[in-house]
Amino acid sequence: MALLRQQARAEWLSLLVWSASLWAMMFYFVFLWQSLVGSGAMRQLELLTRNLPESLRNLYGAGFDFTSITGWLQAFAFGGWVMVPLIIYASLFVAGMITREVDRHTAEFLLALPVARWQVVLSRFAGLAAALLVLHVAHMAGVAVGVLAVGQSLALGSWAIAELNSFLVMLAISSVFLVITVFIDDYGAAVGTTVGLGLAMFFYQAVTERSSGLLKLIRGLCLLPLYDPAPILSQGTVPWSHMGVLAAVCVAGLGLAAFLFEKKQVRV
Repeated sequence: MALLRQQARAEWLSLLVWSASLWAMMFYFVFLWQSLVGSGAMRQLELLTRNLPESLRNLYGAGFDFTSITGWLQAFAFGGWVMVPLIIYASLFVAGMITREVDRHTAEFLLALPVARWQVVLSRFAGLAAALLVLHVAHMAGVAVGVLAVGQSLALGSWAIAELNSFLVMLAISSVFLVITVFIDDYGAAVGTTVGLGLAMFFYQAVTERSSGLLKLIRGLCLLPLYDPAPILSQGTVPWSHMGVLAAVCVAGLGLAAFLFEKKQVRV
């Protein structure tokens, strides 16, 4: 608990700013729909997005009916591009979990506590999970408040499952990043590695949707294709297999990171 309290004190302001920004962004998108739906601009926007290259359409999703609030939100509030701010936040957070302590020579505080190293890793990751949960709640709250404000309604159960899908994707990716950062002692290098890798994964999966062979295999390893809210929101289908894979990757990555940190020679 001492580790969680220390982490909460260090991260609460950053989390507040990110959450408020995400909430405001989603709220704005709902009001943007209300402004456009009664004008010819919405039809022009639909035509424009349908004619974009497939790789660009994959960044947010395409083929939805923008005149309905559900279709609009599927494309712009729950589209793949939403992963970008979440990836950046998780990348920065993971880089600071262990590597920042080592780089600043403050790891002695962690190692002096009466807890095992694996408990340090689990505690730090629990803090990340809590932060990601807050961000997803803020995202959902921004959508829900905006929809209510414009007199529309949502099937909250389906939207909550889509949020869970996103949450598990981010936990799985974060666990992979955590394994990588165990080998990096420089905080700046860790930030560059995690943010760069995260963005590379995002854009790679966006431009290789129709790939085959090795390219398709690499795309699957990016984990981001397992975020697929469209069938959840439009058909009520729950991707249990995707959820299971993501949970398994998260547990395996976290376990490997804890094992590697136990064996790591830490500079104090």
